[in-house]
Amino acid sequence: MSEKLPASMTGRLVIGFGGSFAIIIIFSGTVLYALLAKQLKLQRELSLKDKLQAISVMLNSTSLGFQDLQERVQTEWPSRGGEKVFVKVFNGDHTAVLLTPGQESDLGQDGVLRDTKIFSNTIGIKNPVVAEVAIGNQQSQEFLNTVRELLSVVLIFSLLSCWFAGWEVVRRAMAPLQMIASQVSEIDSQNLHQRIDHAHLPTELLSLAQAFNSTFDRLEESFTRLSQFSSDLAHELRTPLTNIMGSIEVALNRSRSDEDYREVLESNLDDCSRLSSMCDSLLFLARAENRRQALALSEVSVQIEIERLIEFFEPLSSEKNIAVTFTNLISPAMALFRLEKTLFQRALDNLLANAIRYSPKGGKIEISCSVSGETNGTRGLTLIVRDYGSGIAEKDLPFIFDRFYRADPSRHASSGGSGLGLAIVKSIVELHDGKITVESTIGIGTQFTVILPDSAGPSRC
Repeated sequence: MSEKLPASMTGRLVIGFGGSFAIIIIFSGTVLYALLAKQLKLQRELSLKDKLQAISVMLNSTSLGFQDLQERVQTEWPSRGGEKVFVKVFNGDHTAVLLTPGQESDLGQDGVLRDTKIFSNTIGIKNPVVAEVAIGNQQSQEFLNTVRELLSVVLIFSLLSCWFAGWEVVRRAMAPLQMIASQVSEIDSQNLHQRIDHAHLPTELLSLAQAFNSTFDRLEESFTRLSQFSSDLAHELRTPLTNIMGSIEVALNRSRSDEDYREVLESNLDDCSRLSSMCDSLLFLARAENRRQALALSEVSVQIEIERLIEFFEPLSSEKNIAVTFTNLISPAMALFRLEKTLFQRALDNLLANAIRYSPKGGKIEISCSVSGETNGTRGLTLIVRDYGSGIAEKDLPFIFDRFYRADPSRHASSGGSGLGLAIVKSIVELHDGKITVESTIGIGTQFTVILPDSAGPSRC
């Protein structure tokens, strides 16, 4: 079964416009016709009354007589034109004393107006004198027929003109929309920088064009980041793979001792561990972006987790003679927060590892936590990790949460990091509906501030 095509918007508008206009024209024509017919009937009624009044005057006039009445009835009134007039005057025994000749057949038609009155008279006819006057409707009907035909012609012409004009108006009105569709269809991965020109668009379509442009801005940014991410990922994978292949080639170049092979395998194991860690991090970020699994929230003691983490990193910090201090500003009554414990631990781990990695020997790291939002009833956790290392340049700050981004590429080989730690921290914070900010000054140090709500609510991973 073939799929039904959607109706054309232009066709709908033209049919709706033409149909509405047709209803208005038909209604107006009907009302006009009815008013005209009523007016013609009213004029005939007035003419009928005038004739009866004239008969009454002549029957009771001292200066006019029967001959004058007869002349009016038989000669003057029939020859004036207009609707046919029939007059019959008879006495009390119903004997006709005066009759308009040749009108009897015409006055049998429907729509003829009649009226009969009894008059006194001074012309010598025995009382009572009865006058019957009838007025035909032939000319009125012919006029109404002509008007009806004219209205039909006007209606057909108006409808055709209206539909043609409506089609042209709608076509012109839809032209900007067609222009938007044409410009959108021309945008692809090769010219994502192109935007819809909305300088001359009508107000109704301006918001649509701006929405498209905003969408293309986001797509261009995402595509650029994806391209950069693909390039960075290839570079990150190439280095350990090159090391593995190089060491294997060297080992296979000639026979070696078991100890030499062991060293090669250990070196390769380190690189494989790095690749595995990188894959795990990338998989986590992918799951975090999809947000398909609910967070497993539980009551977490922030103080205990931070103290455990400091103890875990004690060998690494001692090796660089770095002093790590912790300031807890949370009262015992508010020591527990509803968080995803595993994710919270991972975020803390990455922040502290990053601080130790980029702190100089003999430096110090300060960690503090406090409660925020108590006054407005939205209790949250504020966590600050500050180091006194070399700092981050202002131009690099907007990008440090991007994957594989390093503010100091020269330290890449010695840092041992994959460039995914801060991206993971940001994803974890956003999964908890929180936010993370960074402040840094070259030569002074860097401070990361994490704000997490007490409950992550419906956030999904």
